[in-house]
Amino acid sequence: MPDEAVGRGVSFLQESHNGDGGWGYHASEHSVVEATACALLALQASAQESSLCQSGLAWLLAAQNPDGGWGVAEDDRQSGWQTAWAILALAGAAAAGQALEKAAIWLAGDTPVRGSPPDPADPQQAIVRIDLSITGWPWLPKQSSWVEPTALAILASTALSRRAKAASAQANLQARVAEAVRYLQDRRCEHGGWNFGNPYMFIALPARAEPTGLAILALASASAETVQSDDLAALRRETKADGGPLALALAVLALKAMGETAADELSLLLSLQQADGSWSGNCYHTALALLAIGGGLSL
Repeated sequence: MPDEAVGRGVSFLQESHNGDGGWGYHASEHSVVEATACALLALQASAQESSLCQSGLAWLLAAQNPDGGWGVAEDDRQSGWQTAWAILALAGAAAAGQALEKAAIWLAGDTPVRGSPPDPADPQQAIVRIDLSITGWPWLPKQSSWVEPTALAILASTALSRRAKAASAQANLQARVAEAVRYLQDRRCEHGGWNFGNPYMFIALPARAEPTGLAILALASASAETVQSDDLAALRRETKADGGPLALALAVLALKAMGETAADELSLLLSLQQADGSWSGNCYHTALALLAIGGGLSL
């Protein structure tokens, strides 16, 4: 069943491939960085369609901005969180060395807004209960830190540590990752797991499946010992409640990365594959599902 599902999913990605070399979120849509990078990761992991991989890599390399990052698409000159996905897709490409050097410098310099340390006398501290002086990564430069772009940047930094040779960028990335791990610890929800940002806003806020999956996947690569049993329980609980293909794919990837069994989540994910081989008709969802069914995210 998994092998058949992978074959059908790969066929969907083949048929959804755009003539310019990239992928949109859905077939025939404008090529975007996130969907293209994830499709490449899935095809690379399945060891299929080398010609599509080459054209996809060429599209990604051409879409890189002069500052070293990537925007939403090739004509978006504001680099942002999509850079992490591009790095992950290019990390295994022999011809991407120079692009990765530039990307490492951009990622190391992608700094968010930093607040002040907690002040017990500040009434806002009773509202949010977080340490605003600890930062991760933002969605876009100079904005506040959020859980999902922080997790993606940690994963990209792990991949860059094996490829990029820019010494100053590597040193900065190591320091950024160490702080980002502390950021995720500070933003952990009361009963384990993560939501999109704050774990508390007047009241304790619940975890959500997708940010929890990404956070655990990132911590598994950088600081697995900081993942708590409550985090894994929250991931399983919230993924079951969500029930969507993206939540399930991220949960399987995260659980596998932590050495946990994911049989129930994988079974549910397989049951959601559609007749055309896709998950929800979405190239991004389909690519992550294929990575989850297969060997996971190789860093």
